[in-house]
Amino acid sequence: MSGPMYLRIAQDMRDRVAKGTYRPGLALPSERELMEQFSVSRVTIRRALKELIREALIESRQGSGYIVQTTTHLHQPLNRVTSFSEDCMARGLTPGSRVIARRNGHSNAEESAHFNIPEGSGVLRVERVRTGDGEPLLVECATLPASIAPAWPWPEGSLYRAMEKGGLLPVRVHQQYVPVLTDDTLARRLNISEGSPVMLVIRAGFAKGDVPVEYSRCWFRPDRWTFAHEIYR
Repeated sequence: MSGPMYLRIAQDMRDRVAKGTYRPGLALPSERELMEQFSVSRVTIRRALKELIREALIESRQGSGYIVQTTTHLHQPLNRVTSFSEDCMARGLTPGSRVIARRNGHSNAEESAHFNIPEGSGVLRVERVRTGDGEPLLVECATLPASIAPAWPWPEGSLYRAMEKGGLLPVRVHQQYVPVLTDDTLARRLNISEGSPVMLVIRAGFAKGDVPVEYSRCWFRPDRWTFAHEIYR
């Protein structure tokens, strides 16, 4: 991973949580130990730890240091493009899918505008419940141009891995966040009560060369997800 050192350290620590090196409920090494381990300053370590606190992966406890959270709360970073599978594995969960529907169709006005194709063009729509360790975490409806849709089945159920194999991995996305309430169907798929609030994320993805390759709608359980990024004045 490229980028600032504190973000690379934070990613290294996420990986260790996912692998079980740092276990839920137990303390991380002290700041001084981490400084020595990564050969960086205390400021850099504290920035990395702050990043993980913001993601609800760890918490700071007076007299105990930094503790790995026992409740798994998934994090979707807003400063880099990740897949659902990557988000799950970063928390030590096994990603899975239950296909609701997979069908060919015709692009609507919104999809056509994103893909820069005539309305009514051929598209593939795949609707799935995405799971972590078997628990439903989000409902995804992905739309892809039929001409570039990766062959089914997707490797390990991951759309982004399938797109990467075809040289069409999204490297830039535009996302909208819309709080909505669940209807009966959506609530049953997420195993929550009807009328519960969820976060609808509308993602427009672009591959290298700014080629539009994905248009998705995903309904995230807010009790299991955190969305966060860092901004500067």
